[in-house]
Amino acid sequence: MDSLHEGRSEQVMRMATKEHYRKQADKYRTSSQYIRMINEYPVLESSIKLCKNEKSIE
Repeated sequence: MDSLHEGRSEQVMRMATKEHYRKQADKYRTSSQYIRMINEYPVLESSIKLCKNEKSIE
């Protein structure tokens, strides 16, 4: 019996779909924490606006 494998379960890690991450981002952008952060850091808000139409690396 191989003690290294005793009691271990194998898990397959998979990334979620792009659509999942887009929905998560949309949800985050409407959260109270995000809105508060934007209001407290105006430079962050202007930086986000500058990058809004940039293409993501895919």
